[in-house]
Amino acid sequence: MKKFRKHDYPILRDRKEIDIDAINEIPKLTLVQMEELKELKCRWEEKASEYRLEDNSIDLFCINISEIQLMAQQGDAQAQFLLGQSYEYGDDVDENIDLAYKWYVSAAEKNHITAMSCLGDLLYMNTNYEMDIYRALQWYIPAATLGDAYSRYIIGNIFFYGEGVEQDYREALHWYIGIIDSKEDDCYQSSALEKIMEIYYKGLGVKKDVEKALFYHEIYANCGHHSEKKYIADMYYEGIEVPRQAEKYIPLYEEMSEFEDGEAEYRLADIYYHGIGVKADEKKALDWYERAFFDSTNRIKGHIFLEGKSKNIKSEFTSFVEMFEYYNSKANSGEAKAQYRLSGLYYHGYGPSVDTDLGYTWLLTAAENGDIDA
Repeated sequence: MKKFRKHDYPILRDRKEIDIDAINEIPKLTLVQMEELKELKCRWEEKASEYRLEDNSIDLFCINISEIQLMAQQGDAQAQFLLGQSYEYGDDVDENIDLAYKWYVSAAEKNHITAMSCLGDLLYMNTNYEMDIYRALQWYIPAATLGDAYSRYIIGNIFFYGEGVEQDYREALHWYIGIIDSKEDDCYQSSALEKIMEIYYKGLGVKKDVEKALFYHEIYANCGHHSEKKYIADMYYEGIEVPRQAEKYIPLYEEMSEFEDGEAEYRLADIYYHGIGVKADEKKALDWYERAFFDSTNRIKGHIFLEGKSKNIKSEFTSFVEMFEYYNSKANSGEAKAQYRLSGLYYHGYGPSVDTDLGYTWLLTAAENGDIDA
């Protein structure tokens, strides 16, 4: 028997797949139905603290379909759910959606959360049944209230797009935020965060709030979308619809530097060199300019500062050719720091061409001459 597949291959109604015209053709629920669903939600919120799932310990690889059928008939909720799965997908039995529905109901009546969400799916998106948003929500809402992130996301989407209900961004926001507030590492967090960000950035159904959007945007960035941190930092740095805040943008740029983001490092160098939001610090600026040059993957253009004027070394270059010629001359004169930088120029191809062997040779030479960075 195969493992449960619903959360491995979720059926998500992403924006690209949405047919707005088709959605608008779906009959809307009546006010009476909407009130009934609100009451249902309240009842389940009250029951949530007392919620207890029946035994969920059946190992799918250690039991065959006959044993599952027997246990299901004896009233085991997990076995009833698994039997519903078997009939829905045709695993070890002939596919039979009606029997799948029957066994899901048996499990759901014993508070089996995933069985509830599966029933919602059958009524919402299974081609064997006519779509019934009202009955689907009657199963999704209990599952979502008891903590099922998948059901929360589906309900959020139903209200976000107005599918069978009046479009209600506030209600959608409630369900999306529920996924985030659960603080679980769930595969629906990123998708929910994208919707939350869109609602707050655009002011959909709520007052536009860029700071709130950025708050959730940062959570989104910490969910593995590291490149987003630079966008957030840029917003705070440039003061785009939020006050410029050094305490926000500097840590974010520094985090991006851990991923060798040359542009973020170059921005930090500018910040410290010009004292943007912080006290000017030439030493820090020069350190960041150097890191920016050697970490950059797009050959940062413009003025690149690499040494303090107090050391009587050229501090500004207008081209990479000029920079290479300068450090090549200094390196051949025996200056360790210049040898170290020349190694980077060869390694990254900012000289005549990429030459890792020559770069390594200059790196060793710089180290032998006492350069700490080398």
